[in-house]
Amino acid sequence: MGTDGVQPTPKPRSNNRYAQRAGSIRRTVSGGTPTTPTVSEVEELTSKITLDKCDLQQTEKLRQEGNELYGKGLYAEADELYSRAIMQFAAAPRTNAGFDKDNESPLGHAIDIFVGRDAAVLLTNRAAARMMIPTDSTPDDERRTFLLKALTDCERATRADPTYLRARVRLSSCHMKLGDFTAALQCLEDSPSSDDIEMEHVKVEAKAANENLNKVLSSALALGTCQPGLPRLYNDSRARVLNDTHTGIVRSVSALAHYPLISSGENGKAFIEAKATLYIVCGAYQEASDFVAEIDRLGLTNDSWVSDFVFMSKFGKGDPLSACQYAEGLEKCDIDVEMLAMARAMLNGKDEGNKLFNAKEYTEAVVAYTKAFEFGTQPIAAAYCSVILGNRAAAYQGLNEYLNALADCGRALSFNPWNIKALSRRATLHESIRCWEDAIDDLRSYIEIAGNAQYSLFSTERERKDALAMATDRLRRLETIKDTQRNSQVDMYRILGLEDLKENASAADIKKAYRNLALKYHPDKANRSMPAWAPAHELHDDADRLFKLLGETNANLSDPALRRVYDETERIRSHGDNARYTRSSSWSSASTNDFQYGHDAAAWMSSPPRRSRNSRMNRNQSTGKNYYWNY
Repeated sequence: MGTDGVQPTPKPRSNNRYAQRAGSIRRTVSGGTPTTPTVSEVEELTSKITLDKCDLQQTEKLRQEGNELYGKGLYAEADELYSRAIMQFAAAPRTNAGFDKDNESPLGHAIDIFVGRDAAVLLTNRAAARMMIPTDSTPDDERRTFLLKALTDCERATRADPTYLRARVRLSSCHMKLGDFTAALQCLEDSPSSDDIEMEHVKVEAKAANENLNKVLSSALALGTCQPGLPRLYNDSRARVLNDTHTGIVRSVSALAHYPLISSGENGKAFIEAKATLYIVCGAYQEASDFVAEIDRLGLTNDSWVSDFVFMSKFGKGDPLSACQYAEGLEKCDIDVEMLAMARAMLNGKDEGNKLFNAKEYTEAVVAYTKAFEFGTQPIAAAYCSVILGNRAAAYQGLNEYLNALADCGRALSFNPWNIKALSRRATLHESIRCWEDAIDDLRSYIEIAGNAQYSLFSTERERKDALAMATDRLRRLETIKDTQRNSQVDMYRILGLEDLKENASAADIKKAYRNLALKYHPDKANRSMPAWAPAHELHDDADRLFKLLGETNANLSDPALRRVYDETERIRSHGDNARYTRSSSWSSASTNDFQYGHDAAAWMSSPPRRSRNSRMNRNQSTGKNYYWNY
């Protein structure tokens, strides 16, 4: 009897026909001690639990609709349908067909309804959709959330049906995307033996990723002892070839780029430090500058190695001003003292040279630029050395020393192949001495580099487009000149620095000018003034090109006969006369190589046309030993 005199309603007896959802699978044996059934017992008992037919059809319909959306790339919508199918599956009643209704449930009073192949398929499909929802622009935190949800679904699927291999494959893929390659391998090794091709592919991928990670981490100590590399700012045909050791590590880092969440995993800090060191050693200073944002996002800014890395990334790409400003803004400066002093000295020397250049004191500017260049004692200064050499080339141009200017432009491009100012200046110098082909090649390289919007070479997009338009106009003009002046000759006096004398230069003047330049730009001697870390191969090739140009110039001007023809041709060109070339009757040993840089001597060497009687009479009346035949 209750307190109000009403007999309480008896508690209804639970209907054992339906299995209720609960947290764990347990049963009670005689004696009252709860025990956990074995896996074989669970599989045997759950095989007797089936969904009602109508509920199974509804669940399958939702799953098929989700598959269609997944195939169309609508992963978020597919995730929603899979979730509805799972809810339908969870809410549907289960019938224990093999047991009497008065008996206890075969699984006891607390069973997990997500058992069997149907449950495993639903959970695995939803996991696949959640793995595909994040895109490249998705923040890492949001990406990790989706992957953790997918990981949970895969783990439940493997518990629902341990024999369902696709669930294990997806579970391994989740671990890999989260950067835990060891867990991915362990998951696959614990799976039943199978000849499934997809599983074998995932095993191979997991092993390769784990090996790449171990390779990068084990190389961190060795990389820390290496010097910063020469600039390799962009990965194109101009990039320097790395040595075999660094190439292998770079490939490992590139392979791990498919797993962006590795940086926030267990080995994240060690991996980030090794990757940053690799950027500096390989000369990838532009990528290193972009990597600073990743370091800030991960909260590693206060680590001891970060300040050195940020300074070198700025200095290495040719911006010592920004590097020095960064060092001055640090509360505790851990940057290498020698490197910081080098950056400041080079910066001050270049500024002094710029002041002298603007004052048109070109000789003093050359001296100032040379001193600034000599302060660059480490390879990390190569990009800024390229800037200084380009400025010194402009000073040499102001002194009308065109070969010296060409040499400095070539050196600047050897240190930094993406120095578009040096390319533009060298194109102007080649145009000044009428080397049309070389000028056109330089402008094409300029347009190729400036046309790539991914290269951070201009402050604004508008500036890049304006520079590109100007270079394109110059290229068209030079191509027109080349086509209309096929027989034009190079300015040989300008090459030797005798522009003021020209045809008035004596043989001694020509010999002296050639000797001085030949001693300076001989391929075996041209690099003696360069630092030990300079790119010797590129410098040698450029010096060899200039030495050949100098030798051909000397060969033409040191021969009196060839020089007379050259001077006459220059006189005709300067007066805009289109008369054809003539030759003296005293010549008898000319060859097609007498005219350099595309000049056609075949017409000049051809037999003279048949002369009329009047022309023979005029010849007999002529005086003097030398005369010209016009043809």
